[in-house]
Amino acid sequence: MKKTFVNNWREIVNKYGNNICVIDGEKQISFERMDLISDYLANELKYQGLRPKDCVGICMKHSKDLIATIIALLKLGVTYVPIDPDYPTERKIRIMTEANCIRVLSLAADNYDPIKNIAIEIDWNAELEKNIKLLYDHKEDDVIYILFTSGSTGEPQGVITTNLNLCSVIENCQKSIAISPGQRVMWKTSFCFAFGIYELYWPLITGGCICVADSETRKNPKKIKEFIQKYSIQIVTSVPTLLQRLLNHGELANCNSIEIILCAGEPMLPNLVEEFRKSGSGTLYNVFGMTELTGYIIYSKVDKTIDTSEPIPLGKEICGTKCLVLDNEYNEVEDGTEGILFVCGDNVSPGYLKNITLNKERFIIYSNRTYFKTNDRVIKKDGIYYYSSREDNLIKVRGNRIDCLEIEKIISEMANIKENAICYGNDGKIVDFFVTNEENIEHTIKLMQQKVQLKLPSYMHPNKWKRIDKLPLLTNGKVDRKKLKMMYEQKQNK
Repeated sequence: MKKTFVNNWREIVNKYGNNICVIDGEKQISFERMDLISDYLANELKYQGLRPKDCVGICMKHSKDLIATIIALLKLGVTYVPIDPDYPTERKIRIMTEANCIRVLSLAADNYDPIKNIAIEIDWNAELEKNIKLLYDHKEDDVIYILFTSGSTGEPQGVITTNLNLCSVIENCQKSIAISPGQRVMWKTSFCFAFGIYELYWPLITGGCICVADSETRKNPKKIKEFIQKYSIQIVTSVPTLLQRLLNHGELANCNSIEIILCAGEPMLPNLVEEFRKSGSGTLYNVFGMTELTGYIIYSKVDKTIDTSEPIPLGKEICGTKCLVLDNEYNEVEDGTEGILFVCGDNVSPGYLKNITLNKERFIIYSNRTYFKTNDRVIKKDGIYYYSSREDNLIKVRGNRIDCLEIEKIISEMANIKENAICYGNDGKIVDFFVTNEENIEHTIKLMQQKVQLKLPSYMHPNKWKRIDKLPLLTNGKVDRKKLKMMYEQKQNK
């Protein structure tokens, strides 16, 4: 059977049709009902003029309607581009233009754009008959969605994902960290981000249950805890920053339903692991991947065998993935030596949208196979990968390239520092924003200065230190560095 979403979906509907597919507020939708609704919606979208290979934008908040819309489009063979409703208008237009979206789909109540918009309005209580037949022959190389990430030039960069990419990564992930039919997954990560597939597609094509969290819940640790408890959530995904915040506020206490927490997107620090162990909240996995790889491709079970006096390992490859650690001349490095991580497999994207130059730079032919150059520097030792740094540093200070995470990692090792993040000011200053419960701030800063002086060269030392109650986060849970910089600049201009 061809590896396509629709083939996998139909198989799951046949097996678990009566099982709950989605819980949205007080509404529960079975797999059979979701299949029927999406069939009717696909037929309506076809009537509206959509055809296989077309590309459309979806601008909706998380809901059962969004899930039905995605399934309907995939049944039609239409490529979709996720667009966050909270994006600035200019960014929305730029993404749609770059992807050549012919229409944009949004909820009728949102009144998005009367010219290009197709308003989605679903009557979930309607009486429908099983008489809709969609005859499109889905192919493995069909482009199912295009995710736009921040590009190196500051412009959004589209990453192509095919049926084969998506189905392969989930099939292989099931062999490492399996989700069982009926397990409840909290959907809080934006569908605009690659990691969101584990809250959306993973349960959809394995028989799991998606529990939809609204935007207010996703941003609030206390509400996340209440949501987990209310819906007996069993699988949670998070970035380390958000998980640390949940632990800091004791929000994982009494969340006894949690069985699995997938953590990705940032380096996992030893102090986070130690605090998590005290919480007793299920099994923690450290996973590594990126948009160009469709999902995670390296994972480790962070159990009691992991030594927190050493760096937390990324882990080993999932099945079906081949990783190499190469030097700058594309030679394999010796075991235990740092190098650049290259990845090969069916999960690797065909490339960037309309960017021949970047495709040549990042998708490399090696030993007659296509490898993706991640630009992550890692160390492989005895079959286990350890994160080191990024090949492309985020800021440049006095001619020296600096990875902000390296500074943050050193400071985060201090027991009295809960969170911290670096920003680079317009005045050429490296600024560290930190969260602490310590009352003597001057003494705390002095200790941090001593710490970085011991660990880092002088050009990497923060010039300024700013205490903050909590770090601002993006919708995907990562630190909002642009907001930090804005906060710093506003204070400087007063």
